[in-house]
Amino acid sequence: MGYIAWLAFAVAVGAMFEASTTRKKLEKRLNELEVEVELLKYDKKHKEF
Repeated sequence: MGYIAWLAFAVAVGAMFEASTTRKKLEKRLNELEVEVELLKYDKKHKEF
């Protein structure tokens, strides 16, 4: 019984770690996309001159 409990605990910890790293990757990518959008807005605004 203890073995199954440890296994379930390890799976849960692994899932939490995976979720946190995925969230960090997504937040980083979101920041990159926001920068790209700002650059595109800047380019569009300055091409009119």
